[in-house]
Amino acid sequence: MSNDRRLPYLHSLAHLRTPNEPPWTDRKFGKSPDNDPRPAFERDRDRIIHSEHFRRLQHKTQVLIVTEGDLYSTRLMHSVETAQVGRSLACSLGLNAALAEAICLGHDVGHTPFGHQGEDTLKRLLEGHGGWDSNHHSLLVLDEIEVQYPAHLGLDLTMAVREGIARHKTAYDDPAVGYGSGSELGAYRSPSLEAQISNVADEVAYVSHDVHDALEHGLVTRDELDDALSGVSLWRRASRRTDGEVKALHPEGWKGVDESKLLVRQLHRNLISILLDDVLTESALRGAAHIGLPAARDSVRPVIDFSDEVRPQLDRVRDLLYQRVYKGPLVARQNAKADYVLERLFETLCAKRLLLPWHVQQRINGSEDPSVIAMNVALFVASLTDRAAIDLYAELYVPSDRAMGHHVH
Repeated sequence: MSNDRRLPYLHSLAHLRTPNEPPWTDRKFGKSPDNDPRPAFERDRDRIIHSEHFRRLQHKTQVLIVTEGDLYSTRLMHSVETAQVGRSLACSLGLNAALAEAICLGHDVGHTPFGHQGEDTLKRLLEGHGGWDSNHHSLLVLDEIEVQYPAHLGLDLTMAVREGIARHKTAYDDPAVGYGSGSELGAYRSPSLEAQISNVADEVAYVSHDVHDALEHGLVTRDELDDALSGVSLWRRASRRTDGEVKALHPEGWKGVDESKLLVRQLHRNLISILLDDVLTESALRGAAHIGLPAARDSVRPVIDFSDEVRPQLDRVRDLLYQRVYKGPLVARQNAKADYVLERLFETLCAKRLLLPWHVQQRINGSEDPSVIAMNVALFVASLTDRAAIDLYAELYVPSDRAMGHHVH
């Protein structure tokens, strides 16, 4: 973000900041220890970072399956980048940076293995058994499944962080069922401005990095993107700025440096910069119309968002990625394998429950209700990393001399 664009809007929404006080800092199991100097939302951020399910995101797919490439973006990398973007926006606008960061870090903590294909597979397999809701699952992981403390299950996060995760919304995510307006976490028509920041930061992070990965790994060329997006001002600005900056510093090339990689990385940064400039400008203008936090939270239209000019342009870039990358041959082949592995695991574990870990069997508790069995198996499968799912499939289906008790001499 350039200073000339950012400074006029610095701290412009401070009057709409979520305060570090009840009810926003309320927890299910009581307050933080008196000897803990951290504000409540910083404590939540740290709890998420140190959780097992957050660490598992290192081995879960973002778009390209991580076991099939060394440098593909992972779900952990995406969560960290989303948090960095979210914190930058919150600091610039005068909002609660620790709250925005905690929501961003936790928004995908319950994600399935194999990216969105894993979600699609579980949605299909759980039809008639309660369905699959990714936001609800992330909240369930943080509230009940993660085991860190002897006094209670879950991380016991504040209401504001839990609300932001439950009501996360992008083109690929809808607010968890049951957490809309009027629910425990839906006292207001709109979630907090920090939660709205997480929605925007999520889109900025995944679109910009998916462009980076697509170019870096040869799924599409720069010329193809320039041609297909020639009518999109957002893309033209980022593309021309990138070429101009690199050529101005290195008109005859940069000896010993792969210039194609440099161009991709600079394009990645410029896309983020242009998008954040737009969000800062638009959000400051919208926020000026609200005199206090209750009015902003009761607004149907989000305060934190892209402008009406840039939003359709961003959608054009995302639609092109969808056609050329997400639905391209490489990703389609990877997704077909992922769907097959997850379906086989789900069917086998539902039919042969003794193969499940003991704690999952205890949750089923001898029930013969197909929906109880299916949901608990789905929760276990969703907790697996890509590698763990592949290894479990191999253990169950691929004969092994060692596993069968035979040894090659």
